[in-house]
Amino acid sequence: MKSAYIITTHNPDENLVTYVESLISECVSQIVIVNEASDAEYQPIYDMLAMYPGCTVLSYEMSGEAAFVKALAWCDTHLSPYGYTDVIRVEYANETQREDVRNHAAAEAARPAYVVPEKRVRVEFIDACDKMIDRIGQCHEVLKEWQPMRRRQAAMA
Repeated sequence: MKSAYIITTHNPDENLVTYVESLISECVSQIVIVNEASDAEYQPIYDMLAMYPGCTVLSYEMSGEAAFVKALAWCDTHLSPYGYTDVIRVEYANETQREDVRNHAAAEAARPAYVVPEKRVRVEFIDACDKMIDRIGQCHEVLKEWQPMRRRQAAMA
C-alpha cells in the first residue's frame, strides 16, 4: 500500500516549499498540491513546487471540499494504476495536522516495503489454491458419476 498526499492550499507562504521538501525527505513519493483559487502573486510558489519530482500541482477555481474531491478523482485516475491506494489529505493551514502527517510519512518510510505486498501475495496464493481444490473436488464428484457410466456404455457396445 502506497500513500499519495493531497495538500490543499490557498495563498500559501514560502514555508509550503519547506514542508514539501521535508515530506520528500521522508521518502514520500507522490504529493499533489491543490491550488484553491489562490491569487496570481502566489503562482511562483506553485511553479517552484511543480519542479520537484513526484509533486503535481492542480489549480482549481474552487475551494474546500469541491477542490479536494476533484483532486481525489485525479489521484484515482492517474495514481491508483501505480499502486497508490491510500490518499492522505493535508490541510496546509492546520499546523497540527501537518506535523501528524509528517510523522505518518516517517513511520511509513520506516516500514519495510516488502512486508505488505508479501502478505497480500501470500493471501492471494492461498485463495487461488482454495479455489483450485474446490474445483478439483467438483471434478472428482463428476468423475465418480461419469467413470462407471462410461464403463457400462463400453460394455454395452
